[in-house]
Amino acid sequence: MTGKGPRKAVDGGHAPARLLQAREFHESARSLVTLAQSKSYNPAVTLMVTAAIAYSDAVTAKARGIVNQQDHQGAPRLLREVLGNRLLMELDDFAAWAEGHA
Repeated sequence: MTGKGPRKAVDGGHAPARLLQAREFHESARSLVTLAQSKSYNPAVTLMVTAAIAYSDAVTAKARGIVNQQDHQGAPRLLREVLGNRLLMELDDFAAWAEGHA
């Protein structure tokens, strides 16, 4: 192992399929938050985490044809590796936007 964690090569159809799954998980989480009304958000949080993993897979599959396999904690590392400075610029842009809307 090279310290990069387990990865899997994927074909070109993986990214759009994974993006669709991510959007479905995300929308389901939003629906559960609306329905829960402060009773318990645990199921929604589980779906949000699953959506984040799927979004990460969609990005890395599209950009480099690889996804994390089993090691979901390695997703940020793989995103940084695949996107490099583009990821940091996006985070900076988001942080600036968030400050203006706080």
